[in-house]
Order: sequence, then structure tokens, then C-alpha cells
Amino acid sequence: GNAKMNAKLLNQFMSHVRLKDYYSALNSLHTYFDYSSGSHQGLAQMDTRLGNFEHATLEMAQLHVKFGHLSEGIKALEETLRSSQQNTNHICLIHSLALMCQVISMPEYCFHQSKVATR
Repeated sequence: GNAKMNAKLLNQFMSHVRLKDYYSALNSLHTYFDYSSGSHQGLAQMDTRLGNFEHATLEMAQLHVKFGHLSEGIKALEETLRSSQQNTNHICLIHSLALMCQVISMPEYCFHQSKVATR
């Protein structure tokens, strides 16, 4: 029941990302985390705390980065890093730091930062 529905919702999300349909992907991601609240397995398949906020924000960050919304991705990553540290979720923290390193090394991010600095 619940596991099948979670898998279906997650597959919908990934399908929308592949089709480059941002708004449907965003909606699917919200629906997945709303529906799986308290039962999401997390990155290590063992973290079942209610809501798994840091996993949701990490997925949100990845979605923003995938669609080129780097500023929004950084904001979501900052929240993920704070939540992961507060909840001692080392696995999510590592994934967040890895994604942050990818983003800040992107030429688009460096270009955006140089434009912000000249204002």
C-alpha cells in the first residue's frame, strides 16, 4: 500500500524531471513528501524521522539546480545543511556539501556571483 504509493509518486517526480517539466516535477516532489511524511526512508534507507525535512530540502535543491535555478538551489542547500547539522544527519550533510561544491564550481554560478558583486 504505502510503499507502492511512495514508489509511484517518486517515479512520477523523476519522470517529470526527465521531461524537463519543472512545475509538474515540483508538484510531484511536494506530493511525494506530503504523502510519505514520517515514512520516507532517507538516503541511507534507515532514517525514518517524521517529515525528513532535510531530505525534502535536498531534493528541492537538486531540482532547482537541475533546472538552472542556482540561487534557489543554494537557498535550499543552506537550509538542508542547517537541518542536517541540527539533526546529526551525516549522510544528508555529505550529499548537501557535495551538491554545494558542484554548484559553486559551475561557470553559471560564478558568472551570476560576479554580476551580483558589481551592483
